Amino acid sequence: MTSQSALPYEEPGIWTILIQSGFLLVLNFANSILDRLVYCGLIGQIFIGVAWGMPGTQWLTLEAQEIMQQLGYLGLLLLVYEGNIIFRVSSLLAILFDIKVVSIVSYLPRTLVVTASSLQSVKISHHPWVAYIKYICFPYEP
Repeated sequence: MTSQSALPYEEPGIWTILIQSGFLLVLNFANSILDRLVYCGLIGQIFIGVAWGMPGTQWLTLEAQEIMQQLGYLGLLLLVYEGNIIFRVSSLLAILFDIKVVSIVSYLPRTLVVTASSLQSVKISHHPWVAYIKYICFPYEP
């Protein structure tokens, strides 16, 4: 068995160069357009990969698809690593505080509706605030 000291260079065909360069150009073009319009360039790249790859036109070879998949895994790892680098505890605490405020604010109207519906079934209370709550929660009921 002979061992190779280097990977031999083989010149790719013109169709391979055109398909792969067109793929990269369309990926970048779709990413920039979709990022500007709807902030989801990654979704466009996935759809273009499906169109160029195995389920679609099968212009890319299986070997090229596997290489691009491995590069995607590396990109995902770099995104997670970057998120870990720029993570701040103060921003997490601010988000948790906002979640508490939103949950409390969204809980209050539900309790008012439950209170107003229970007051609507009870006819003995004639206070002005009870009538006001009934009017706010049930404006079309007599």
